[in-house]
Amino acid sequence: FFNDTATTEIYTEQIVGSVRCVQETASNLKAWYRRAAARINMNQFEDAEKDLNQALTIEPGNQDIIKEFETIKKRRQAQKEQQLSLIHISEPTRLLSISYAVFCLKKK
Repeated sequence: FFNDTATTEIYTEQIVGSVRCVQETASNLKAWYRRAAARINMNQFEDAEKDLNQALTIEPGNQDIIKEFETIKKRRQAQKEQQLSLIHISEPTRLLSISYAVFCLKKK
């Protein structure tokens, strides 16, 4: 079990390692795939999609890559459902010029 900082460091190391591999050999499918997977886990969906698209240029139709696009879609949806919206409720007091606001978080 890792805490958030340790997990982030692991994913960051995976991204850095993959960058080195991609710089050495742009046709390294595994490097693009691993970097995309790390970025997905860090919620960097746009960058992950770029990496997956690059991987698809190397091996079009690769089912593992296509599944990762589906993972991104599901993670984005889950993220939307968990986002909190800020609701502002204002209620006037006895003095018309003074009011107070209560802020609360509500799930969408």
